[in-house]
Amino acid sequence: MHIITEKDPVVFAERKSFWMLLCFVLGTIWAALITPIQLAVAKNKYEKLSTSREAMLSDFKTTSIDKVLRSIKCQSTHVLKVRYFECKPALGNFMRRKSKKKVYLVIKKVPGVTDDHSFGLRFNASPHPEGIVGNVYKTGEALTQWNLQAPHPYQPLPGNVPLTKKEKFCAAYPIRDRKSASGKIVAILTLDCSEPMPTLRSDQELKFNTFVAGYGDFVEKHLWS
Repeated sequence: MHIITEKDPVVFAERKSFWMLLCFVLGTIWAALITPIQLAVAKNKYEKLSTSREAMLSDFKTTSIDKVLRSIKCQSTHVLKVRYFECKPALGNFMRRKSKKKVYLVIKKVPGVTDDHSFGLRFNASPHPEGIVGNVYKTGEALTQWNLQAPHPYQPLPGNVPLTKKEKFCAAYPIRDRKSASGKIVAILTLDCSEPMPTLRSDQELKFNTFVAGYGDFVEKHLWS
């Protein structure tokens, strides 16, 4: 006569199956109840950080732009609009040689940073740079064009003229990915004005260009570090 004990293989297998099922049920309950709560907490934390960062970027922009405009004796009508053009590779680049790959600079809204998000504004960045932002992408160096109404070598293509013809001044700064070993350019930050800038002394131009570099570096640090 066979006596069933706890060490019996059948009993052991049944208990093992029971504990495995119990673990599965508890795991399912955890995933269904606890995980959504954790995600909600993480989302709330991220939104608070995003709101805080947006407020900081906005306050810094307003304060620093107002300060530099007053320092170079600009009138109250001078309003600098900040724009952000993000680098976007063209579709089909995988079929092109490296020297022929196309990159566009597409305007993007960045909370706390940008003022103008003109729909459809896009410049060629590579291989044939267009406008001031395209040339900044090509050279990797900041550029200030004090008078856009005067002849200059950074003209946009005809399709972009209606969206840019009101601008009288533009300063552009390259934004780089600080997490990238190569420090690749990921966007171009611009400051535009629809009013002609006053004639500045060389020291005032230097002060303004120093501000552009400092402001661009500040934005880069908080977006791409």
